[in-house]
Amino acid sequence: MKTIKYSLLFGILIIVLSPHSSSAQNIVGYVYEVNDDHEKSFLPGVNIVWQGTTTGTASDVNGRFVLSKSGIKTTQLVVSLMGFKTDTVELKKELTKVEIQMVPEAIQLQEVEIKAKISKTFVSRLSPRKVQVVTEGELQRAACCNLSESFETNASIDVSYSDAITGAKQIQLLGLSGIYSQIQTENIPSIRGMASAYGLNYIPGPWMESIQISKGTASVINGYESITGQINVEYKKPHGADKLYVNLFGNSNGRMEANLSSGYELN
Repeated sequence: MKTIKYSLLFGILIIVLSPHSSSAQNIVGYVYEVNDDHEKSFLPGVNIVWQGTTTGTASDVNGRFVLSKSGIKTTQLVVSLMGFKTDTVELKKELTKVEIQMVPEAIQLQEVEIKAKISKTFVSRLSPRKVQVVTEGELQRAACCNLSESFETNASIDVSYSDAITGAKQIQLLGLSGIYSQIQTENIPSIRGMASAYGLNYIPGPWMESIQISKGTASVINGYESITGQINVEYKKPHGADKLYVNLFGNSNGRMEANLSSGYELN
């Protein structure tokens, strides 16, 4: 009878003491940061690991974590989270509850310099049509004194003499003469009608910043002459113009040309 009583008493002691024994083997804690209003804000997803081991856990959505102490000899916790300083916390052996404050890590970016090299001739990705852009760098490769000679290094457009005596030139797009192509300056139709024969000589090379070329039937928003394509000449802008620019040309046939341009801001 006494044996039964002792067994029953021993079982009751085990039941009563087991939660305390279990809790003594765990660390329960919270991880938080202090915001600008000096209020605690609990952090989820924080990594908490015993230093020098692989035993660890992560905080839940409320910043709470439970970490086992069983078999752990160290008393230091390593706490880490992206955007915050990694911290090492020293704990007392008998400690079972802890609150850990994390400090945001100030990240100072160094100066970043981005350089890009644009091809001298490229297809524009901003236009819904296939538009080839001839930049100033490509224009400088040709002995360019006017618009008619700016296509010498470009395979998209053929330039031929329409009159050998006067030296008038015309362009050809898709095998057809220039009367079927629309020539614009700053997206405004300029060389058309009777000016088509000599109009290519009206625009000096130093004036041009770039040329946009589109083959085939293009938009008729600026006119109806674009059966074989459009050629748009973009002029150099005043704010980027050279204060003094001199362009001289001469060849073995005795041809001599000179272009002089300047720009000055009055006010």
